[in-house]
Amino acid sequence: MKRLLVILLIILAETGPSASCSSSCSSRCDCDRRGLSSVPQDLPTNITRLGLRNNIITTLSPSDFSRYSSLTNLDLQSNEISMINSGTFYNLASLTFLYLIHNQLPSLRTDTFVGLDNLQYLYLHHNNIHSIEAGTFSAMPQLQTLNLGSNNISTIPAGTFVNMTQLRTLTLNNNQITSLRADTFVVLYNLEYLHLYSNNIQSIEAGSFSTTPRLQYLYLYYNNIQGIEAGTFSTIPQLRRLWLHSNNISTIASGELLNLPLLDRLYLNNNHLSSFPADMLEGLDNLQYIYLHYNNIQSIEAGTFNSFPQLRSLLLQHNNISSIATCAFANLSALENLDLSHNLINTFPIEALSNLNSLGLPALDLSYNQMETLPLLVYDILASISAVSIDNNPWQCDCRMLPFKQRMNGTYPFESQITCAGPDRPANLTGKSLLEDVNPADLICAETTSEISSTLSASSPVGQSSQHFSSSPTDTPSTTQFQPRVGKALGSFSLSAFLSGFLGVVVGSVLVSAVFLTIRWMKTRSKTSPDAAPDNGDAVGTVPTSSRDHTGQDASPSRAAADSAPDDVGRRSGRSGPVPQPHSFDQSYPFLRPPLPPIKGAGPHSDDQSVPEAAHGADAAYGADAAHGADVVNSYVPLSRHFIYQQTRPSRLPKGLTGL
Repeated sequence: MKRLLVILLIILAETGPSASCSSSCSSRCDCDRRGLSSVPQDLPTNITRLGLRNNIITTLSPSDFSRYSSLTNLDLQSNEISMINSGTFYNLASLTFLYLIHNQLPSLRTDTFVGLDNLQYLYLHHNNIHSIEAGTFSAMPQLQTLNLGSNNISTIPAGTFVNMTQLRTLTLNNNQITSLRADTFVVLYNLEYLHLYSNNIQSIEAGSFSTTPRLQYLYLYYNNIQGIEAGTFSTIPQLRRLWLHSNNISTIASGELLNLPLLDRLYLNNNHLSSFPADMLEGLDNLQYIYLHYNNIQSIEAGTFNSFPQLRSLLLQHNNISSIATCAFANLSALENLDLSHNLINTFPIEALSNLNSLGLPALDLSYNQMETLPLLVYDILASISAVSIDNNPWQCDCRMLPFKQRMNGTYPFESQITCAGPDRPANLTGKSLLEDVNPADLICAETTSEISSTLSASSPVGQSSQHFSSSPTDTPSTTQFQPRVGKALGSFSLSAFLSGFLGVVVGSVLVSAVFLTIRWMKTRSKTSPDAAPDNGDAVGTVPTSSRDHTGQDASPSRAAADSAPDDVGRRSGRSGPVPQPHSFDQSYPFLRPPLPPIKGAGPHSDDQSVPEAAHGADAAYGADAAHGADVVNSYVPLSRHFIYQQTRPSRLPKGLTGL
């Protein structure tokens, strides 16, 4: 029975009027979510905090709060308030917090907040405010925080923030503001935080921040800013952080960020920067964090970051960086995080990162680039960095990776991040881990090794075996021993050395061809030139001829006929001229037989009839034609083949004629 009574009392307590929103409430009355359409009037008059959120109140009038003059905190958020009558807050001189968030206020007039002399925090975000009269906030000289975000404000009239010398935080994000003028933020001398992000700001007039000398945090991201005028921020030397990311900035001229000695964080990511000159951020000596990711930067010039000795984090991921100047990060002694991932870097920047092993860089990210190989020197650089990411590169596990592979022992985590993207021949290494799945003998440059093998085989002496230069996977043991040596040699392959050697081969080939063509031209010229008529004193190597033939008869008519005959007949009719030495290899000269000496018993025409027909056939074989035939018969005594053989041996008779 007692249990039922206790349950009944609990139910009655929950369904009955709440003590927190009644005359029995103390200094704080919570009337949230009561379905109230107006401000209750039966609450204690000395309350200091009144909560009316999540009700259906639509209009506020002076009578609603006239009896609650001690209020310091009034929460009216998430109602349907669209109208605030003049003088509504006139008797709330002690009010310091006023929440009007998530209502339907369309505009603000100059008499809306009259009487709130001590108000310090005013929250008006998430309404439908599209216009603000000049001087609307001048009745609140103690206001420190004003939030007008997420409305439909497109313009801010001059003098809107007059007499707000104590304002420290002004929030205007998520509106429709298109430009900032020099008279927008007049006399906000103590402003420290200015939120202007997520608007449609396209231009910032020079001097827009000239009356905010104590501004420290400026939020301008998610706008449509395309350029910044020189000196735009030079009047706010206290600025510590500047958010300019997610705009359309393509260039930042030198001098646009001058006079910011305290700036420690600069957000320029998600823009359209294509270059990053060394003088673009000149004078930012205290800069510690630079955010440049998601731009279109293609290269890093030398000295770009040398003026940032305090820099701790440099984010350059998601750009189009393909080249980094030597010692680009040389002066970054305090650097802790360098992110170069998602770029187009195809060669590990050894020169740019050469000093990092002495600085002890905690984090380096080079993942998602286009690097194919890692030189041996890179191993020590990566080993000196605490957190390294080099995965998702198209690593080519060929002979160029052999020295790096030989250094790997599984000690450092980055070793397991190298997954081969090739080559497919001679061994398919795609998808294999360089540390765990690839042997040093597999790291072969297939095409280069084949070319070396064919070159060495072609240049080896005749009879020398070329099996030691084979690159086939099925080589003999001697071949297997040679492959690592070839790989190691090719691992230090230099393009400049190759080009120098190739140029030397080309020049040598040209010189040899020139000499060969010159010799051939000289031979052709000597072959086609006419024979000079010899004198009696011919040079050595010629055989003088007599005016008589071997029969003693005058041979002048015969010579005249020979000179007029064709060339081949002339060569065989005893025509005088230079005769080459016997056994000469020069085929351009006609072979002329010297005249035979007189032979005993050989008369002019004595055995003309007894000579065999073979001898006459021999004479015919030497080319005597009809025009020349008669003279040949009269000047020659047909001889046997022994005498013909004697013509090549003028010093003695052949053995077959010893009996003559």
